[in-house]
Amino acid sequence: MTIPVPLAPWLLPVALLELALLANPQPHIGNIYHLTGPQSENMHFFAQEYSKALGHTIVYQDIPVGPWRSSCSRGAGRFTW
Repeated sequence: MTIPVPLAPWLLPVALLELALLANPQPHIGNIYHLTGPQSENMHFFAQEYSKALGHTIVYQDIPVGPWRSSCSRGAGRFTW
């Protein structure tokens, strides 16, 4: 197998594991796997990284599924949480 653009050295093992799971999913049904890179980060970390890259503040908000789903069903661009 050839991966045309290697993004990070740890990506290949994760991708190979995902391929193995997709090739034979039956034994894995109902299981949860937490696949991460060299370290696990939370959404606040990623908001901070986006802020640095974009040059303005990005804030992560943990929105409960119910209000999020209701806002989405009212139409795009009308998010009121």
